[in-house]
Order: sequence, then C-alpha cells, then structure tokens
Amino acid sequence: MLNKFKWVVVLSVLCCMCCTVRAADYTYDDGDPNNHLWSSKFNWTGDAVPVAPIGKIHHKNGICVIDSSAGNIGIDSHFYLAETNDANMVMTPDAGSLTTDGFMIVCYTAGKRGYVEVNVGTCDFRNSTIGLGIGWSGSGTMVVNGGTVAASSVRMPHAAQAVAGNRLEIHGGTMTSRDTFIMSYPVGSTDNEVLIDGGALYAQTHMRIG
Repeated sequence: MLNKFKWVVVLSVLCCMCCTVRAADYTYDDGDPNNHLWSSKFNWTGDAVPVAPIGKIHHKNGICVIDSSAGNIGIDSHFYLAETNDANMVMTPDAGSLTTDGFMIVCYTAGKRGYVEVNVGTCDFRNSTIGLGIGWSGSGTMVVNGGTVAASSVRMPHAAQAVAGNRLEIHGGTMTSRDTFIMSYPVGSTDNEVLIDGGALYAQTHMRIG
C-alpha cells in the first residue's frame, strides 16, 4: 500500500512538471507588407503570433495595431517599445484589452521615439510602471483618446536620468496611477509635457512635477 502511495506522489509531481509551460518571449518586427496587425504572424520574428503564457514583448520597430482580431492580450513580464528603432502601438476602437505584470516602456533606445495610442478598451499594467522614455535620450509619447489605462505608477521619464521630450495627452477616457505620477524628475529632465483637454488623470497617492 505504501509503495502504491509513493508511485501516486511521483506520478503527480511528474504530471505537474509536464503541465508547466514556460512563458516565451516574442519580438515584433513589423514584417508583413500588407498590414501592421498584432494578429498577423508575419509581423513577428519566427512567424508566430504570441500565445499564452507570454513573457516579454520586444517591439523593435514599425507600427503595431491591436484590434479585435488580437483578442485580450495578457503578458507575464515587460513590454519594451521602440527597442531598436522608432515604434508605434495603436489600440483601435474595437480592441479588447492589454494587461501586463511588468513595465510598459514607451521608447527604450537612445535617440528613438516610441508612441502609444489608446482609443478604447483596457490597458492595465497591474504590478508595475508605465515609463515614457527610459533614459539615454529616448523619448516616449502616450495618447489616451478613450478607454481605461492604469498602472502602479506613471513616470516621465522612467529612469532617473535627464531625458527631454516625453509627452502625455489625454483627450478622453481615464488614466490612473495607483501610486505616484512623476514628471521631469530628476532635475535636468526638461520639456516633458502633459496635455489634458478631456477625460481624466488620477494619482491615488501623489504627483511630483520636477
């Protein structure tokens, strides 16, 4: 009886090990000559659309359009935008949701520009930060025309470096920082701008400007 019990335990452990799927990282290269859709396999290195569990997303360059064909996207780690060259990501009016458990870095590379536009749906960076520009002279822009954007914190720029030219525009919908909203910090980070002519920006703890 004891031996049978041991075998049951061993088989259970093996089943758990076999059923555990490691999250894979994906690189968006905008390689499809006919569109810029997230859902097109030709826009991904290796011609494979991300499937859960998704680790990191490396958006190297070009335009990425998230529409209804992408469904609801869940990322277990970070989303790096403009990691090699200028890059844009747009959530269309019929898009579903985009959630991550890591950073959303809008422009990761020196001298490049990253751009994110949210028109509807939900973007939730549940346990981390939206960073507009990470440092080293890269700059990021986020435009919220509708929908809901939330993060643990919002930083312009993300890293503690003197980076200029990051921009946040809110024309509709809501952006919520569950902790802090920080702009133009440290000293020397200049020409960072926030424009709100519709919708709302909430910081549940505090805001720091400069």
